[in-house]
Amino acid sequence: MQNSAIRFYNMKVRFIKNDKIFEENVAIKNVWEKDGNTFFDIYFYRNRKSHIFDAMFIHDITDLSTEKYYKKLEDFLVDFRGEDIQPNHDKNSHIQTKNKLFENIKSELLIMAFFGNVCKYLSPIKEKIIFDYILHQEPRAKLLSNQYLQAYVSSLTPSEEDFYEAISNLDCRSTKRITELCHEILKIAQADGRLHYREKVFLAEMLQILREAGIKVNLCI
Repeated sequence: MQNSAIRFYNMKVRFIKNDKIFEENVAIKNVWEKDGNTFFDIYFYRNRKSHIFDAMFIHDITDLSTEKYYKKLEDFLVDFRGEDIQPNHDKNSHIQTKNKLFENIKSELLIMAFFGNVCKYLSPIKEKIIFDYILHQEPRAKLLSNQYLQAYVSSLTPSEEDFYEAISNLDCRSTKRITELCHEILKIAQADGRLHYREKVFLAEMLQILREAGIKVNLCI
């Protein structure tokens, strides 16, 4: 059911507890039946934890992405299960939906991938730094498999032109977020135990471009 979870990551679910109703913003990761009961595996963004619920404790569901309201859980199950029986020609839509999760951090990822590949080798350590950054900035990415994340990061092979364009697209980011990004980039550059000449050059150019844009980042290079 993993593909279904990608679509249903922006949900508002109202639960029944002690005869009261409370709501949470969640991702619905999986749904299954056992012994005549229906169970939901739900990821809570508030505390970043998953819990299993019997359907009898779910009052209603709203898909915040499509604004579709499900008063009857049977209607939701039709849509959820329908995701897994789409014809093959719709598989690209799943990939596009997954990739939309990265839209808000695409510039940062291109810059990180550029530094990761400066020395022509994106090592597992460098990949992990990028993975951790993705999960920190976009918690919904927890719904994706490590294999997908690895494939996505490996597919990012930005050119120098892409690198400079991505830097220019950082204008809308806060100074704090850009500072965090620069520290992660420095981690990537030093992942093999040293800071190579090309890495120093591109890092210095990036910091200069940011300074000219009014963003000062202090790094010990």
